[in-house]
Amino acid sequence: MHVLNAFRCATTVALFFGVLLATKAHDDEAKAMPEIAPMADGVASLGAAVDGGWLYVYGGHTGKTHSYSNKQTSARFQRVDLKAGGEWEDLPGGPGLQGLVLVAHGGKLYRIGGMGAKNEPGAKDDLYSSADFARFDPGTKTWTDLAPLPEGRSSHGAAIVGDKIYVFGGWNLQGAMKDARWQTEALVFDLSADKGGWEPIAKPPFERRAMSATAYDGKIYVTGGLTSRGGISQDVDVFDVESGNWSKGPEIPGMPMNGNGLAACGTEKALYLSGMDGKVYRINKSKDGWDAVGKLAKPRIHHRLLNVGHTSFIAVGGATMVGNLKSVDAVAFDGAH
Repeated sequence: MHVLNAFRCATTVALFFGVLLATKAHDDEAKAMPEIAPMADGVASLGAAVDGGWLYVYGGHTGKTHSYSNKQTSARFQRVDLKAGGEWEDLPGGPGLQGLVLVAHGGKLYRIGGMGAKNEPGAKDDLYSSADFARFDPGTKTWTDLAPLPEGRSSHGAAIVGDKIYVFGGWNLQGAMKDARWQTEALVFDLSADKGGWEPIAKPPFERRAMSATAYDGKIYVTGGLTSRGGISQDVDVFDVESGNWSKGPEIPGMPMNGNGLAACGTEKALYLSGMDGKVYRINKSKDGWDAVGKLAKPRIHHRLLNVGHTSFIAVGGATMVGNLKSVDAVAFDGAH
């Protein structure tokens, strides 16, 4: 994997040495990250986060697309050392969930919502969206239940800015999908006050699920998703946590299907996303468009894109035309960008 960060420099010589330094920084990170063993199961719509040099994965859908049962929704919670590699370690889990969010903050992991299935394989769908909100302590390997969401929510997005978790979109399932109630409120939880609760924030200008919510540049970018009218959205809506205002970001590039189950990842300097076409896009410096800067080894949807260093990224799990993936794949970047 090769990453080339091009900097605008005053002279050609400065540009040349800037490229060398950026390439060396990436190569050092790539060499430091070992090959990661595949997960035990191929999963899509999983929860995943990186913290303390570990990759954590919770739950996910293990069956065929649009097939749901209590045997196809994983309850496995696992982690792997991104520096040492080796085998995955099973951790104390919980309910079988897909369409959940897992985020890291302050050395802890937070699991938010998700969808479970009560029905046996082949039986009528009996699905439910969970309102659970729980914190995992890697030091003691224990879960602590926190104030639940006001109601069940799954297929949603969440991001952290400062000490606050923000939740957007999704729906509430309590039976069959045709009876789902779309979530129209966005919520915030202050992690500095564990005994607090969820509070509503400015109502989003959309009803979407299967999208991504990512913190970048002090704001939260809610990208893509499926709409309550049955379409696929390439919209990017931006929430300013300071003002509480919503604005529009640059539309998701590429094929329209890129908006369905896409993954996004923010760093201090850039925002990245990947969708069905397998390309990795980075928001441009003007924040009014996207540049294609890399690609995934295998195009996929309903996966997770995670930053594991200043210039290194991984794609975890996801659904493809031939099934769900077990792999953790390094992102290959185009040296021309």
